[in-house]
Amino acid sequence: MNSRQHTARDEFKRGFTLVELLVVIAIIGILIGLLLPAVQAAREAARRMQCTNNLKQLSLALHNYHDVCNNLPNDGYFIVGKTNRQHWMGVLAKSLPYIEGSAIYSNLQWDRNYNYGQNAEMAKTKMTAFLCPSCQQVNSVGGGETEWFTTHYYGNGGACDDKPDGAGKYGVITTRSDSGGICDNGLLTVGYHRNLSFATDGTSNTVLFFESSWNDYQGFRGWHRGTYVSAAGSDYQSPNNGYWLTCSVKFGKTAFYINAGIQAKSRGDTSTTSGTGRFSPFRVASLWTSHHPSGVNVSMADGSVHFVSDTISDNVYLSISSANCGEKYSLSSN
Repeated sequence: MNSRQHTARDEFKRGFTLVELLVVIAIIGILIGLLLPAVQAAREAARRMQCTNNLKQLSLALHNYHDVCNNLPNDGYFIVGKTNRQHWMGVLAKSLPYIEGSAIYSNLQWDRNYNYGQNAEMAKTKMTAFLCPSCQQVNSVGGGETEWFTTHYYGNGGACDDKPDGAGKYGVITTRSDSGGICDNGLLTVGYHRNLSFATDGTSNTVLFFESSWNDYQGFRGWHRGTYVSAAGSDYQSPNNGYWLTCSVKFGKTAFYINAGIQAKSRGDTSTTSGTGRFSPFRVASLWTSHHPSGVNVSMADGSVHFVSDTISDNVYLSISSANCGEKYSLSSN
């Protein structure tokens, strides 16, 4: 009897009191709180690495395109010297055969506009190679672009407006565009099929693709679209409309800087009207944006990929966006 009572008391002593249980729960909660940011950081690092790989593959695809065609694709089917030629498909669509997208490429009707029946159907194909995994918005938000998938990677059309150090202004193909001027110094632009030799500043100093992958961006459109320019006049200098899937870089009071939309929204700026709020945060020219902390991924014309901080100087930003203007700044200058 005494032996059984002794055993029961021993078992009772080995149990947890309520206080001890609460302490254990609190410790577990603290550990989870400490580990969760590390887990989230590890996941974001993996997503950023996948984004880097996507840009790398896109750049290699255009190098293969260049090897075959001896030039880079122009962004759309608008060609300098041709009249009344609207854009059809853009740089990403033209890269499809070089990123294992030949089946989709062959189903596009290249003599029709991007929203033509069969082309619109192809836009419903999700191209993971064109999407940053850190961005949740993967569909077009354009009117009439139902169930279309978008892209988070844009061709660099060059730099416009004032050059660094007061060295004059960048040249443009035309100033007539809904999104500002069409630059004349980018590798991927409308009107011209540029060769890599155009990048006299050096392919390692010239951006080929940049990331625009902010969830609240209002300019997401179908991944197959090109720059929209229609020539109402006799030549390319009189387009009556403009839409970018390659984007130019411009500085000054128009808030063209990295993560402009994200920073503007954090300040409480929700303007969608023209003027000071035109490009921040919701207009189509939000440019280089991402959900990677403190910067964006870009690929250079030599195929390398770099993470560019959103504290980059204006001079470096403009210099790496133009291909042949001889600026003295580079990524190593920042």
